[in-house]
Amino acid sequence: MLDTLIFAAETIVPIFSLILVGMVLKKKDFIGESFISTSSVLVYRLVLPVMLFQEISEVDGIPAELYLGMAVLAGITILVFIVTWALFYRMPGPTKGSMVQGGFRGNVTILGLAVIESSYGSSAIQIAVVFLITTMPLFNLLAIIVLSHSSGHQEGNVAAKVLGEVIRNPLIWAILLGLPFGLLDITLPGVVVSSMDYISRLTLPLALIGIGGSLKLKSLMSRKLLWSGASVIKLLVLPALVWLAALAFSITGDTLVAMVIFAACPTAVTSFVMAEALGADSELAGEIVSATTLFSMFTMTFWIGMLASSA
Repeated sequence: MLDTLIFAAETIVPIFSLILVGMVLKKKDFIGESFISTSSVLVYRLVLPVMLFQEISEVDGIPAELYLGMAVLAGITILVFIVTWALFYRMPGPTKGSMVQGGFRGNVTILGLAVIESSYGSSAIQIAVVFLITTMPLFNLLAIIVLSHSSGHQEGNVAAKVLGEVIRNPLIWAILLGLPFGLLDITLPGVVVSSMDYISRLTLPLALIGIGGSLKLKSLMSRKLLWSGASVIKLLVLPALVWLAALAFSITGDTLVAMVIFAACPTAVTSFVMAEALGADSELAGEIVSATTLFSMFTMTFWIGMLASSA
């Protein structure tokens, strides 16, 4: 038991230490909104796509269990989305939209990949990158549906909005462009691999410090009932249901690890951006991001410990 706790702590503490560094640097005015904004753009448009391309280009193949894992993860996410919407149906529209989105949309591209890489290595992270092919478009689709409906922004075609988000998403392009290199066993020149290594190493420090700098913990003093409800769904209910469903379909190993950690991730920072753009309660969305990120240090330690003890 002690070994399991040590393993979980060794995985989580370095990651959340960088988030804490970001919080301290922002509080001491060593970094400002300009740095956070610039680093976010750099991560999203360059360093993270390079990392995803590099990881997916080393995938040997996609086994049948991986397709099943993607389907189960997507199915449980949709189930939680529907149940959460029904649960919060009587709330005011903008509040409801942010609550529902906060309950399913995880920060899988940063924290999810960071935790998986730190704890389980390259084989698990390659599986996780493949999962992004499903999760990123699904998150966008569900978010646009609930936020548009809840805020009354009905104009435009939902399918067209989602397609536009997918087409403009450099992370999806990185995965799609890198996948043939892995499946066809195409070897990249050494100089290219080395260059991508250097760029990829920027991803987690930049992204995690930026996340820390963007957290606004003072806002958590109000509306505790709202953000705590969304936090319980996102950090505890969703990963528990994903794990149970995975076991029901006899999914094990690295595929199970990637599924549970993806489900256990705190709410994505992009949920605030989407809420603001589509007229939902962006302040509540930001509170949910801050709360889930803070508490996920403990809940993800729990889930990693559970995964380690069940291995």
